[in-house]
This record gives sequence, C-alpha cells and structure tokens, in this order.
Amino acid sequence: IPPGFDAGALVAALSERLGPDTLKVVNTVRACRVGRNDPVVRALSVAIRAEGGSPRAKVKTGTSDMNTLAERWTVPMATYGPGDSSLDHSDREHIKLSEYLFGVGVLTRALTGLGEHLTGENR
Repeated sequence: IPPGFDAGALVAALSERLGPDTLKVVNTVRACRVGRNDPVVRALSVAIRAEGGSPRAKVKTGTSDMNTLAERWTVPMATYGPGDSSLDHSDREHIKLSEYLFGVGVLTRALTGLGEHLTGENR
C-alpha cells in the first residue's frame, strides 16, 4: 500500500461492488516513510559507502517489518537488506552469498556507528 493510500476506502468501495460477505480483509499495513536525516538511515548510508556500495533510497510498500513496527514504535528505524527487493516474497526470491556477506558488513558497521552515536562515545 503506498504512503497516504486509504485502504479503508478501497475496502469499502470493493465491498459495495461485490456485495455483502464477499470480501474478507485479514490485515492491512500502512506504508511509512523515514527521512534521510533519521539516525538509522544515516548510519546505514555511511556503512554502505564504507563497504564500497552506493546507498539508494527505496519506498517499501508493506514488504518490510518496519511498516508494522512503525505503527506502534516511535523510535528511529529503517529497512535494509541485500538482494533484489523486487523479488521479495516471490517464488524467485534469492540472494547471492556475496550480497549476504556485504549486508553483514554493512549491518555490523551501521550498528557500531549507531551505538556510538546514541551513547555519545564518538564525541
């Protein structure tokens, strides 16, 4: 679901067209956006560059646990993961070992940098 999309209105419109008891919605998750100045986003961007990559912002529309967590948690957060996100949750989803190891390096650096930022150890 894209940011700002009214899922309730869509369900209501579909239910009206389909008739009563035809449509059953099990769950909806709103999309969320995080700004580039979020400390987690900054830590990940720095770590990706340090590992030799180029960070790219993407809009995730419900394929991330962050979308669910952001509805309840008011903490800095971002979604990051190696591999081709267009294949998420599909029969073709896969990851190369080199991408996995790159991701481990990024997360290690990002978490270390974020920990230093939050505790003030880098001052």
